[in-house]
Amino acid sequence: MKGFLFLVLALAFCLILNAQIHEPEQRDMSQERYMTMLIDSLQIAESEQDTFNLIRYASVLVTEFQRIRIRKEAVKYLNIALQYASASSQRNLYYEVCNRAGMLVYSFKQNDLSDSISVDEYLHWCDSSLVWHQRVVQAKESTPGAKGWAYRAMMQVVFTIYLQTKDPHLINEVDELYEQGMKLSENIDDPELPFYLMNRYSTFLNFTNQLDRAAEILTAMGNDPHKQRPAVMSSYFFNLATNIALKNDLDTIVTLYKLQNHARLKKDVTALNKEVLNADKKYEVTKTKGILEDAEVELAQSKSRMLLMGVGTLIFLMAMLYFFQLNKKNKKLSQRNEILLKEQNHRVKNNLQMISSLLSLQSQKLISTDAKVALYESQGRINSVALLHRMLYEGKELGVVDIKNYLDTLIKEISYTSPRKMTMNLNVVQHVEISIEKATSLGLIVNELVTNSLKHVEEHIDLKIGLSITREQEEISIDYRDNGNGFDPETWHTSNSFGHQLIHLQSEQLRGRFEVISRPGFQYSLQVTS
Repeated sequence: MKGFLFLVLALAFCLILNAQIHEPEQRDMSQERYMTMLIDSLQIAESEQDTFNLIRYASVLVTEFQRIRIRKEAVKYLNIALQYASASSQRNLYYEVCNRAGMLVYSFKQNDLSDSISVDEYLHWCDSSLVWHQRVVQAKESTPGAKGWAYRAMMQVVFTIYLQTKDPHLINEVDELYEQGMKLSENIDDPELPFYLMNRYSTFLNFTNQLDRAAEILTAMGNDPHKQRPAVMSSYFFNLATNIALKNDLDTIVTLYKLQNHARLKKDVTALNKEVLNADKKYEVTKTKGILEDAEVELAQSKSRMLLMGVGTLIFLMAMLYFFQLNKKNKKLSQRNEILLKEQNHRVKNNLQMISSLLSLQSQKLISTDAKVALYESQGRINSVALLHRMLYEGKELGVVDIKNYLDTLIKEISYTSPRKMTMNLNVVQHVEISIEKATSLGLIVNELVTNSLKHVEEHIDLKIGLSITREQEEISIDYRDNGNGFDPETWHTSNSFGHQLIHLQSEQLRGRFEVISRPGFQYSLQVTS
């Protein structure tokens, strides 16, 4: 029985994978010629950038090098197949390559039974193989054929684990994997899959002494009309001979057949290695030559690109230098203009203050009360414009003014020069900036409104003034009101007083819509575009 165990394990690594990656027909070619043809075909697929055939030939070479036990080369071609299959849009190809990876990992220790390796180390390789095949079974993108061959491989690996552990639960698992693989084989056009499943399952039945069940399966396999590979047929006849020998208690036949098969395999492998390795070296030399030629072309292209990049960089630096100088010049001009504009605002402010002072001196020499009032009001109007230019001179922004700060300062200065007390409520919800032209007109209007309230609201009333400014999109709304006794709006509009005419003129200057209301009290509303 020990000799039978050795033979089962020695032949277990001969797994054929998913039929989606069709293996080229060997026909009457020798194994050496067949593998040379595969290597040449791979070289052609690489030169033509034929991804599908590149994966195909690399995958088949994995199995062929594994079969003749040149594992280093098998791993090399597996990495090539995995690299291209992982990047391929046909995900089913990747899972077919995974099957071959699982087979290769399983074979790493399968043929080293003569080595002194521990059971734990041996089972580690089996578990690693199962991981690859389980990835195929669980993936939605893998084809039924790929899953069928994965079940075939998993059945063999679990069988091997059973041989090491003698865990009785694994017998049921082997049966389940066989049934799942056979069920999938019914739905695909691949005559090899059921034959391989039955062949490996008959080995398992022989070993577990289920000889009648093994005989039934072997008989069914003998009726298969499809011609299988010689190596597979050799395994089938071995299983058939083993079943007959076990049923008749002929252990000697099993031992002799094992010795004969082992010697043939060893002879074939030795003969193949030299020829195949020579072909593989030829492929590597050709591939290296192609890489060197590509490198020369890439080097020439790199030199051209470097030259273009150098010229482009030089042009870019010259353009940057030009724009830097231009920006520097513009910055100097901007600073100069800013200084000139501030100086202009400063001079305007000084001139207006001088005029205001002259009006104040002139009013002191007048006897007429009406004349003094007229000069006082004119002085207030001039001060509102002077204040605006003072804020422009002192501010950071040129040509625009913060309306809240301007009106708040303007009303406070009016209240300081007025003998009458008043309460002012200024409400500006948002930060609003307007141009100097609009600020001038608005300052004159507010100055006139506050002056009118101080003049016309009765002395016994505690004067309260409210001013609110809001902004919605592109429109600014100004609302002014006091708490006087009211008036006739028609009289206000028909009045010939200079103050009323000034409000009319400045409202039109702003191109705004204004309205005067008595509720009682006085209310003036104005809407202008910002």
